[in-house]
Amino acid sequence: ITFFKKVHTESALSSKLDNIEGIGKERKKKLLEHFDSIEEIKKATLDELRFLGINEKVALNLLEKLNS
Repeated sequence: ITFFKKVHTESALSSKLDNIEGIGKERKKKLLEHFDSIEEIKKATLDELRFLGINEKVALNLLEKLNS
């Protein structure tokens, strides 16, 4: 039963952010705390992402992957 609970919890917490290079646990947490949803992250500007400590290369990659 523990195994199935763990698998369910992990799948419930996974998101598109998990597959983007440069976005780890800390950045994912910051993004989801600052923005209410993935849809809002898609609309973010580079300045908003830089404010969260995400460098331009990673920010561009993030927006590209989310909007493709």
